[in-house]
Amino acid sequence: MMNITKKEMYKATAVMDDTDEIYSLSKDYRHLNRSGAPKFSKPKYQLIKALISKISYENVVEIEVKELCEMLGTDRSNLHRRLNIAGSLIEYESCRDNKEIEKGQCRIHINPNYAWKVSYTKSREQAIKEWYLFKDLSEESKTDFSINPAYVALKDLKVS
Repeated sequence: MMNITKKEMYKATAVMDDTDEIYSLSKDYRHLNRSGAPKFSKPKYQLIKALISKISYENVVEIEVKELCEMLGTDRSNLHRRLNIAGSLIEYESCRDNKEIEKGQCRIHINPNYAWKVSYTKSREQAIKEWYLFKDLSEESKTDFSINPAYVALKDLKVS
């Protein structure tokens, strides 16, 4: 039997990416919003899609800060401003926040409702539940289009 490392297993696993569906439904039903603008905006969509392309495992992107800046077309001094576009859909950590992260590296957790790479430790449903429990459904996370009851109902209708 061939021995494969956990890192190799994750590398071979595809990412479940629901951002296209969320963005499409957000655009389709923007007329329901007072402003007429989609709740999941194009800049958010583009940022999340770029980050999803770099997922290492589960909903986590582990990347060098320099590479992240190049990918997002920004410099280090504006990185946080650029990442703030995503709002509560991501959590950013660096070596300043977490001593387990090496200097020059960062870790970004993406809302598992948007993307997920199969995990050997927990299910996507568990991760989604944990994500929103940690957020305690704060006012900011309540604006997340993907948990809006109308979106959930529309998604179910579209699938049927």
